[in-house]
Amino acid sequence: MPSLSASPYRAKDPAKIGAREFLAVPAFQRKQLSLTVANGGVGKSSLCVAEAVTMASGEYLSSGIKCDIRVWLVNVEDDIDEIDRRIQAVKDNYFINDEMLKGKLFVNSVVRPQVSIASSSKEGTKVQTTTVDQFVKQIHDNKIDLVFIDPFVATHSVSENDNMAIDEVARQWIEIARKTNCAVHIVHHARKVDGGEVDAESARGAVSLHDACRYMRTLNRIKSEQNVKQGFLANQNIVKIDIRKSNYSKLEDSSYIELASCTIANGDEVGYVLPVERSARPASPKSSPKSSTNPTGSVAAQAAASATDLQILTQVAGSQVVREDDTHKDWLGNRAAKVLGKDKIKDRQWLIDAVNICLSQGMIIVTTSSNTRGPKFNRLIPTPSSP
Repeated sequence: MPSLSASPYRAKDPAKIGAREFLAVPAFQRKQLSLTVANGGVGKSSLCVAEAVTMASGEYLSSGIKCDIRVWLVNVEDDIDEIDRRIQAVKDNYFINDEMLKGKLFVNSVVRPQVSIASSSKEGTKVQTTTVDQFVKQIHDNKIDLVFIDPFVATHSVSENDNMAIDEVARQWIEIARKTNCAVHIVHHARKVDGGEVDAESARGAVSLHDACRYMRTLNRIKSEQNVKQGFLANQNIVKIDIRKSNYSKLEDSSYIELASCTIANGDEVGYVLPVERSARPASPKSSPKSSTNPTGSVAAQAAASATDLQILTQVAGSQVVREDDTHKDWLGNRAAKVLGKDKIKDRQWLIDAVNICLSQGMIIVTTSSNTRGPKFNRLIPTPSSP
């Protein structure tokens, strides 16, 4: 063991002190361990898959926040086919192609022994140095910036209620992050809360995991009867994300995702998540899309766009964060094209006209995004019901 000697303080130019390195958002910071905690079926794994895929593609969850990083998704619960299904659902709904992910996204479905970095022995907690070294080597060799581990319980075989043992497991993940200058994000289960809300104290097992992390968020499903009161549509499946701990960045307000599903090319119905925002009072109710030259749409489009088509457009505007700008990939017409049975390119004018009809008939309105992290933008939402 190297000897320890006290180091005298050496003043530095404050402008040259190393800045904290966040990867797009505060949840992911180089050299640090962060944590997502939720009960089963609330979308914690789906959220992390969406974050991994979109960040690898260059933009965090269609927020406008750009990033140029390599991401490694390590899953110990699902087989590779299921992970591929989830990734495909994200690609389909965030308009991500394979070229955007080439050399940026790394995916492994593994069994427990491959990721277990600590075990219990008669002498106490035994660190599996071979596993730790393998993680360090793979992260170094592939220049990984962000690692997702899902779930935490699969990365050890110690008692999850043993504070000292869990602290050692967490410290090993922190050491991996520091040695490789990457961010490590852990997905963890919550203990049973008997219908209550998962909070900072709800992580299953020893509290030392929460203590070792520098950032923690929890996911809670909003009851359907509360949707309208909280600014959402009644039929949306909404999950609230709360930041419970943020040592190196300010605590942000709650954010929201919707649990959605789609049919991928093999015929499977697969879940994914989309960021959503509470409906806001319209910033400019009379606004119309930038591309619009005929606010009411062409006669042909009005004939072709049925009442059902217009209702679908309105529903998509209510269930997803969609933009007014028809040049953006998240424009309402692009988002709704698949469910309408339209081609985003061949049927572009039809989609433009149909969106304009919805605007002219007052079915949807323009409002300003309340996104606090990314740049403001005009979005389309269903016209709020009169009180």
